[in-house]
Amino acid sequence: MTMIVDAPVVRSRVSSSRMGPTCKRSIDVHGHHTSVAIERPFWNVIREAARAKGMTVNQFVSWAADNVPEGGNLSSTVRLAALAVVMERTRN
Repeated sequence: MTMIVDAPVVRSRVSSSRMGPTCKRSIDVHGHHTSVAIERPFWNVIREAARAKGMTVNQFVSWAADNVPEGGNLSSTVRLAALAVVMERTRN
């Protein structure tokens, strides 16, 4: 069993999202410390996607960050990358 250790969760303000409040996490992306605010249900999907790829959450976010378009949003890119991994697993 692989244990994934995440950075501590820091709750942010309640968002207007239907998914509920965002959880802001401090992460390391290729040696650069940053934070990502993503809705709680998506953190569960991100953990699942990271596990499926044999990565930690930080590694998964770094992997996804490699595909952020110029001027793009890291949070959105991470959500979409996790969704793509989970969707691919359900097709197989």
